[in-house]
Amino acid sequence: MSYTKSYKLQKVDIVFDDGEKADIIDMVGEFNWMESIDSPFIRCDIAILDSVNFDDNLRGSEEVHIQFETDAAKAINSGKFKSIKHKLRVYQIGSVVKQERTKMYILHCASPEIYANESNRAFGAFGPMAGRTDIVERMLLKKLDIPKEKVNIEPYSNANCVSPNWRPVDLISYISDKVARTKGGNNKKRKAGKGDKKANQRQSGFLFYENKNGFNFLSMDYLCEQKPLCEYVYGQSNVNDNNPAADAYKIESVQYPERTNQLEKLRLGVYKTVTYGISFPQITDSFAPQAGGSSSLTFDKYFQNNNNQFQAFDSNTKLNQLTSSQLADLYAKEEKQENRFFTAGNAQSFKWDKGKEGSKKKLTDQQIATQEKMGKPGGTAGGPYITNIFSLFENASTVEKGFPYDKELVEKYTEKAPTRSKFKILPKNAHQTASANDGGASDQSDNTVICSAYSAARWSLLNTHTLTISVPGNTSLYAGAIIKVDLPSSNQKGNRKVQKDRIYSGKYVIKGLIHTYKKTGITTQLFLCRDSLPVSKNK
Repeated sequence: MSYTKSYKLQKVDIVFDDGEKADIIDMVGEFNWMESIDSPFIRCDIAILDSVNFDDNLRGSEEVHIQFETDAAKAINSGKFKSIKHKLRVYQIGSVVKQERTKMYILHCASPEIYANESNRAFGAFGPMAGRTDIVERMLLKKLDIPKEKVNIEPYSNANCVSPNWRPVDLISYISDKVARTKGGNNKKRKAGKGDKKANQRQSGFLFYENKNGFNFLSMDYLCEQKPLCEYVYGQSNVNDNNPAADAYKIESVQYPERTNQLEKLRLGVYKTVTYGISFPQITDSFAPQAGGSSSLTFDKYFQNNNNQFQAFDSNTKLNQLTSSQLADLYAKEEKQENRFFTAGNAQSFKWDKGKEGSKKKLTDQQIATQEKMGKPGGTAGGPYITNIFSLFENASTVEKGFPYDKELVEKYTEKAPTRSKFKILPKNAHQTASANDGGASDQSDNTVICSAYSAARWSLLNTHTLTISVPGNTSLYAGAIIKVDLPSSNQKGNRKVQKDRIYSGKYVIKGLIHTYKKTGITTQLFLCRDSLPVSKNK
């Protein structure tokens, strides 16, 4: 076995529900270890070659203890995090294929916390107004029972929200696009990012994911600010017998996904998007039944405003205590009166005149109810907030410095109008700052619209350039880290030194990875992404 493929598969144990343990390392034919920044849990598929009917003992919920490492990992961080040692839990047993005396099946596994997430619920209010500001930490430590040393949470702004019996991860996902980076945390010197200089352009867009080092709640801008772990070079292997370890950082293969789809980018609003926020009001009005049994008019506002038509009744009299004759009298008076209802957010109004008996306009109860609904406050609107690729790039913490698109084409496509409109539902008290009045309820609309718009645009920008490479197995790598890639240009001239590809070389974020174990060795497939280029496309 070559150095680049060498590994140590140290442990693969099955732990049954009764605590009994079985060593199945010799039964493992292959496994795929999977991490991703858009997945909350690590997953691992283990292919089993079973000649002793071991599957008869499985129930599909056993623990799996796995440990392995590669020689390539020794060169990074002086061996720190070189080994992967993890507890998994089986959640599905794949179909069994029998061939002669051997059975083949796959154990689909994930981190044990995936079970805790399914069996726990977060119910109630969270945030400053509820006295529960540590939403993410509370979910991970209290609900999922994750040790604190395995949790990495970037400081974020306050958020008020109500969880209607959501799973813990669902609640974390809900607030991930409603909060912004803040200063402080464990690193008091850390800034909140370039956008913190402008109150309405703070960096938002958080990701919740698990890698081999633990659970992470980090902003996309934070990921892009990291230093590279190592550099991979595309070139010929096994040319340096004196230093075989150098081959550990050779790229074995490169896949270039679809480079450009302008129509898709326009439809997704990558270049320019307008976002509106809509807040629905609370239902506060009650409807009084008409003598005939149908519902129409509301009385709350009349009581509130001490309308003259109610002065005949005792102020302590409740609406549901009125007699049928009293209700009929109120409706009779209402028929003679013109009412004006105003819609929220503008000065427009409409008039409603039920009319006197014999008038030309006679509305039915259904028409009355419809117009009442139209006249009630329909909520408030936030925005519009326009996300432009140029301003986004200026305020984001990018991996490289070069603008990734052709500026002239972008300006041409977005000159007239944004290519996509988005509407964001703004629940009351969904997002606010700690210093704001009323817990921040008064300014939540704009903040939420801005955070959500930036978050969506930031994810699109992060995936501007993607690359998939296969390298020798390296257990030091993990999702969310940054590496450098050195690729040759396809346009070489004469016998000159090999030219570097200026577009696809440079730093990348590891969006996801798969460690594939086989008897012949371990390879690692890296799914890379970035938001910028080493040089601008306009140069």
